[in-house]
Amino acid sequence: MEKDYKIIDYSANAMDNEQKSAFEMELENDQFSQKEIEDYRLIFKGLEAIGDQELREKLSSIENKLDGEGFFIEDDEILNYLDKKSENEITPKIESRRQLDADFDKRVLNLKAVKEGINLVGDDELRQRLKIITNQQENQKKRFFINNNLLKIAAAFVGILIISLVAMNWLKPKENTVVVENQSIQKENNPTKVEQPTETETKNNIQPNTKEHTEKKPDYLALAKANHRKPDFSISRSEASSLDSIYQLFEEKKWDVALKALENPSVKEDWFYEAASLEAHILFLQNKYKKAAQVYQNVLDKNESPFKEAAMYDQLLCYIAMYDESKEKVNGLINKILENKKHPFFEQTAYLRKQLIAK
Repeated sequence: MEKDYKIIDYSANAMDNEQKSAFEMELENDQFSQKEIEDYRLIFKGLEAIGDQELREKLSSIENKLDGEGFFIEDDEILNYLDKKSENEITPKIESRRQLDADFDKRVLNLKAVKEGINLVGDDELRQRLKIITNQQENQKKRFFINNNLLKIAAAFVGILIISLVAMNWLKPKENTVVVENQSIQKENNPTKVEQPTETETKNNIQPNTKEHTEKKPDYLALAKANHRKPDFSISRSEASSLDSIYQLFEEKKWDVALKALENPSVKEDWFYEAASLEAHILFLQNKYKKAAQVYQNVLDKNESPFKEAAMYDQLLCYIAMYDESKEKVNGLINKILENKKHPFFEQTAYLRKQLIAK
């Protein structure tokens, strides 16, 4: 899509010298795009040759011709024609088009059948039938409302039941407590049988206040996953695009199939940044952090905003997920992002640095 706009701008001489030079380098081995440029230039030359006023006149002539052939006939005009109430000028247009256009003739016949059906039923009976249909719909709405309320009551009852079972289980005395109490009673009754711990056992006992045993290993992976973002292409995607079908595979969690589809050269060419973001995101979800970081690096190498800023932050999360082996890269990226206070991910990165220091 981005390349299409470039082709049009280039064909219309709407690029500056720098953009033109960069795009001409892209076109060196792209014969298909070169052919498109030739076609667009012919179109632009044709428009210039015709001129603005002549173009308007040609369009007006085409519109008048279509109107003369009955191309803009509305349903109410056809109904008037069937009632023989239409003006003299519309009647020949309708009859002429019926002879030339089978679909239009079918449309007239369908409207005629509807009109005859209404006339056959009669005005009063038609109102009565519509009233019956409306009442049926209202009854269906009431039944749905009642059933919906019953479902809500049943769900609430089940919820109360689950909470009660959990509370009972929590209040129930634990078996371990009984064993400890029994052991205490036995020790009191048989004080001579109590054995003193040996010196080795005393040394190996876990001290609850010892710092070595209370510290937990920092969970860098959880921090990375908690801050990783799902790419959003709602602005750039359309139902007709090839990327949309791949995105649907991603949504259905057919990740391997989606990755295979992203290897298509045309997808990478037309949707480079979006395809790269989706590919790296899937690799991250599959715990392939090194590969994901490399894909983000490919985006960084293009050095184009705002994609490079987003890729830099996402790459940082990949390295945090591999913190033990990528500590230097993490610190390097954090410093690079925080050097620029206008960086779109400045605040998120500052938060990550704070969390890493706390760990």
